Amino acid sequence: MKRILPVILVLIAVIAIYSQVAHFEYAWDDLALFIDSPALRGGADTIAAITRPILPGTSYFRPAVLLSFLLEFKYWGMSATFSHLVNLALFLANIAMVGLLAWRLFPERRHLPALTMLLYGIHPAMIESVSWVAGRFDLMVTFFVLFGLLCYVGTERAILRVLGCSLAFFCAAASKEMAVVYPPLLGVIAVLALRERSLASIVARLSRRRDIWVAVSVFLAGLVYLWLRHHFLTSMANTDPRMIALSITERAAFVGQTILFYLRVCFLPFMDLGTMHPFDPVGMTLPRKLVGLIALLAFCGFCAWALWRRSVLALLALAWCVAILPVTNILPLTVGGNIGHERFMALPLVFLSLWAGYALLGLLDRGRITVYFGALAVVWSVVSIFNLLVTVPLWRDDVALWTWAYNAHPEMGITQFSVVSSMLRTGNLEDAGKYLKEIEAFYGGELPPRLLAIKGQWLQRSGRYEESIAALKKALEGGEMLPHEMLMQQGIDYRHSQVDLGSFNESWYLRFVYGAMAESYIGERKFDEAIEAVDVQNFYQPDYAPAQLLKALAYYGKDDVAGGDVNYEKAKSYYTPEQWPHADSIKKNFLTKLCSEDKKPMAVCARWSSEQKLNLVHE
Repeated sequence: MKRILPVILVLIAVIAIYSQVAHFEYAWDDLALFIDSPALRGGADTIAAITRPILPGTSYFRPAVLLSFLLEFKYWGMSATFSHLVNLALFLANIAMVGLLAWRLFPERRHLPALTMLLYGIHPAMIESVSWVAGRFDLMVTFFVLFGLLCYVGTERAILRVLGCSLAFFCAAASKEMAVVYPPLLGVIAVLALRERSLASIVARLSRRRDIWVAVSVFLAGLVYLWLRHHFLTSMANTDPRMIALSITERAAFVGQTILFYLRVCFLPFMDLGTMHPFDPVGMTLPRKLVGLIALLAFCGFCAWALWRRSVLALLALAWCVAILPVTNILPLTVGGNIGHERFMALPLVFLSLWAGYALLGLLDRGRITVYFGALAVVWSVVSIFNLLVTVPLWRDDVALWTWAYNAHPEMGITQFSVVSSMLRTGNLEDAGKYLKEIEAFYGGELPPRLLAIKGQWLQRSGRYEESIAALKKALEGGEMLPHEMLMQQGIDYRHSQVDLGSFNESWYLRFVYGAMAESYIGERKFDEAIEAVDVQNFYQPDYAPAQLLKALAYYGKDDVAGGDVNYEKAKSYYTPEQWPHADSIKKNFLTKLCSEDKKPMAVCARWSSEQKLNLVHE
């Protein structure tokens, strides 16, 4: 009971801190994943839904997490509260497994499980993964990696160990690509479990048949995953062209700077908590390059020393180094102009917490913890908890999130676009206009294309349709020929085609631009032009509910009752049941206003009048 009570208290403390997420809404990528896409909300093709790229222009193959969302929405409905509670449950499970791993590796350290769990549970870098529904990718890869490591150190039966380790690797890989570090982490944990420092003894003991079978099964699980990934995705990775253009020296310096960033996130997380961490590798100054190169050399040297030393603390630190490798920008992947994100530390922090807990207890046992050192540890913990209490609420909804991000980085295009977009989503035209004015001043009155597009939507929502259309068309000028235009040039009807979401990362933006344009055309009562804009919108996302709703309104405007009804029912099939009243309200407001005009569509308005009279009778 003396061992269990501290563990229970840690879990209760974490629940108390994070329980507020039950009242949070979907935010950021959640909107693209769930609100704007019906694929995970009851589509007929389950396999297609969970094997598609999670976002346009990405090569992320994460069917395990997508399946968790699909099952959640199928059996419990689409509820932000439930989604957040699932994430919190995963986090609590991970905390418990961190403690269990500490106990299995170091049973003689009776206080280590609770201390390790506390360090992991209150670390501010975990806020993003727990408070944001899309953070489930990081929580689940951590869950399965921990499960696999526990299968290795906690299972005596060979068959269960083999099955557990290999299945855990496959599920981790199907959750997030970061699982690539599972095999080397398994090796580090295997050495830790041996308590041997002699290289010959380690090799001899790990050459046993049961360990060889574990290695073979993990290798085969990896092959199955790679085959599935190759089968379902059109590309294995999407790279950042600016990163590819860097010289070897510049790339190495950038990797070193990334390592320094994650050291800061892990040891001093309260210095720069946020959604954005901008860094331009192309514009690195000479001092930054030198610091980055020195950091990379030191990192490599430390890893070599840890392999040679093979002490408990050295191996735990080595595990952290291994765990961060996929996110150190060694590969030129796209991270939206950021050097990294806090959520990427969900797995590495497991080993940092083990390292810190083991080191602290070791110092305590030797009587080497001074008053000052103890005070520093207490201050770190108190500041971390304070950061949790202050920062977690900033993830409560899209407006709060992007207001925070914009205030921290007002110079970033993504924060500028997103803060205005979040205001428009909630109908806050006044504040959206204020932000646009501030952003326009930042650019000297000449907005870049994407921000001009969001201004076009603001103009449309403000009833300034002609200005909106002009702004949206200008936002599309000067770029390369768009995919649907290429098809038109080849004589192909794009209305019967669809862009490849896996290879084209601008589909969301073009869907947005042509959608805003369609709304403005409807406002001007140019219904044919609106339908044409929606057809382009459908090319970039055929299952986008608002596009079908706009098309329905345009057909009603053309006095085509059947066309309007077909598209309206199609729109409702893409919306969630919770969104149906909103769609009904849009239709009602549109038809009420349309039918009060002089040039009203006679057949549509006659039926609308009859429906309204019938509703009055029923009321």
